[in-house]
Amino acid sequence: MLPSEHAQPSIRSQALRFPLYLLCVFVIGLSVLSYEIILTRFFSALFSYHFVFVAVSLAVLGLGLGGLLAARLPKPRGAAPLVYGVLQGRAAFFLGLSLVVVLVLFAYFPWMRRVWFLSLIALPPFGAAGYSLALTMRLFSSESSRVYWADLSGGALGTLLVVVGLQKWGPVVTLLLLVALITLISGLCFLQARSWKWLGAVASLFLALLPLWELSTPGGPVDLRLNRRQGSGNQLSRLFQNPAPGTTLVSSEWNAFARTDVVEIWEDGRRARFLFTDGGGASRIPQFPRDLLERSWVEEDPGLFPFLAAAPRKVLVIGAGGGRDVLLSLRGGAEEITAVDVNPEALRAVRRYAGDLARLKNVRWVVDEGRGFLQRSKERYDLIYLPLVYTDRPEAISYSLVENYIFTREAFREYLNHLTERGLLVIRAHDFNDFTRAALTALEALEGRSGNDSRAMRHLIGVHRSEGFLLDPQAMSYPLLLVRNTPYQPQESSRILKIALGAGLYPIFIPELVARSPFSALAAGGETPQQFSRRFPQNLSPTWDDRPFFYQTNRFPPRPLLLLLLFVSAVLLALLFVYLRRGEDFPVRRPLKAAALYFSALGVGYMLIEVALLQRFIQILGFPTLTFSVLLFVLLLSGGVGSWCSRLIPVERGTRFILVLGFLLLVASFLFFRTLPSLVSWAASQELWARSLVSMGVLFPLGFVLGIPFPLGVRLLEDRGLASEIPWMWGLNGVASVLGSVAAVA
Repeated sequence: MLPSEHAQPSIRSQALRFPLYLLCVFVIGLSVLSYEIILTRFFSALFSYHFVFVAVSLAVLGLGLGGLLAARLPKPRGAAPLVYGVLQGRAAFFLGLSLVVVLVLFAYFPWMRRVWFLSLIALPPFGAAGYSLALTMRLFSSESSRVYWADLSGGALGTLLVVVGLQKWGPVVTLLLLVALITLISGLCFLQARSWKWLGAVASLFLALLPLWELSTPGGPVDLRLNRRQGSGNQLSRLFQNPAPGTTLVSSEWNAFARTDVVEIWEDGRRARFLFTDGGGASRIPQFPRDLLERSWVEEDPGLFPFLAAAPRKVLVIGAGGGRDVLLSLRGGAEEITAVDVNPEALRAVRRYAGDLARLKNVRWVVDEGRGFLQRSKERYDLIYLPLVYTDRPEAISYSLVENYIFTREAFREYLNHLTERGLLVIRAHDFNDFTRAALTALEALEGRSGNDSRAMRHLIGVHRSEGFLLDPQAMSYPLLLVRNTPYQPQESSRILKIALGAGLYPIFIPELVARSPFSALAAGGETPQQFSRRFPQNLSPTWDDRPFFYQTNRFPPRPLLLLLLFVSAVLLALLFVYLRRGEDFPVRRPLKAAALYFSALGVGYMLIEVALLQRFIQILGFPTLTFSVLLFVLLLSGGVGSWCSRLIPVERGTRFILVLGFLLLVASFLFFRTLPSLVSWAASQELWARSLVSMGVLFPLGFVLGIPFPLGVRLLEDRGLASEIPWMWGLNGVASVLGSVAAVA
């Protein structure tokens, strides 16, 4: 165990030593939050959807395990202040060293890219940080408010700085800068403790960063090269496992939003380029004007059908990607085109590789989140086109399994409200699941615009290219769904059927004419959308803003989430059992039981609130990375202020204050989430700076209150002579936090 409590007064008397430990906590808090965000970027580029959340959640578990390690270490010998200086220096040094090891293993060993293996690799830095923070919290338990303030404030600053670093240099260079900062802090700790041998190790690590810095350019030796043959299973990696002759990686760019790769392949003897976002979501970059003049793939693309059917003049493309659908709009005769994409690198790739497409006067390119852009616009369009947006990649925001709100009932209503009288909403789906879910969501969005569900089906048209659909209704590949505000009349349906057949497309359902199985009963009014969706083993029911997971079609939580939930629950129960019954001579006292449950409940509750806030505020701010950064920054900063102010609460009144605070927090959270829809509606028409400021102002009081319970609980432990139990409480809180984050999205 650590030194006895009798040594602590002499430690606290070293007033000049405390600011360095406080600085160490600040830097480690900054580093661990930055590393967590960088890690989501790495996993987003390597894996798909749910595995990102599983991997990062397991890594966050390291914070709690590090606290438990601090509780189990043997007693050190020597002058207590110097020994603690060495321990803190070692923790910081190991944190920096493990970050370098993580970077090298991720970059040089693609054959090790298995989610479980990389999750284990990602654990040690979190464990080192958890150990350091728990150690400091115990050492300065009477100053827990200040220590917790330093931790949260450092994390708040880290959420801002890491976004700047990702945007300017990418995750690899940003991670190396973090290692340099941590190494400097480690050196200061060893210098104060006069540990010259460890200072030499710190200097060696610092020098090792220099060659890594030189090799860390995008696509260089120290980078996530997704074009290796031994890949991680995403779309880009699979492409290079058995590459066709002439397949090359043209460029790679990192930013705070995503990793963007441009790949060149040879198609029918011609060069074709595709844009990949985080290793997936391939989007063709057309060659303008060559592709438009020669009409090779353009004429065969089923995405041209809506333009032939409606002849729109004014078009909005949400999720423009490489610009393929912009070219289809031009081929379809559109006179005015607005192309929106949330990734700025996509627009840069179009400007660089798509010829003059980005310089056409009748095409307006906008970097924004599609639904938010539309909410702030007063324009009406003849056609709104959603071509497979946000589909094959998890993004940084997938740490919380939060999808963009593009395919929800409320979003569809927004699109329909921005259409002209006979304007079309077009959704180009992946397969049967996506198509069916989009159709059912559209039916729900049309409520109030038509009569019963069978009449609402007269607003929808579905077509498909593959003949296999006639034999197997679920054998769809990139079907098209067309939705409009007014129902189709019989003569319109006949005209559209002719156009579809002439374009080589097969009808799935066309009002008054065709309704193939399994949609025939739904179109005839023989069953409701709810009855229809229950016919399938997968969950195809409509999505809405409170549950926006469009691509999550399992009726139960995904298997990785369930396994993680069971694993973390088992770990937490085992820790509680071991803690409360360790040693025959250890009395199981009521205060310790209450404390263990209290700190575990804090971890679960905090993450439940944070994930719920993240799901809601992405509607207000729009940009996923911006939402993540603003939310964490405000909650951590205000939580740090709340922690600092908790010193003013008399410790003898702490228990009563916690009970009152818990009740008030429940009431405030309930009222907060009840009023959020009004805030979302108001924010729709505001500029980004106004939405950001209002979001910060709304979140600050909640974060302030959330920052009080943890340090107050630590002070109560110390007041009752239980300061040695603080690392245990830190560990239980960390493990429970993972349980809360999983439960929030399961």
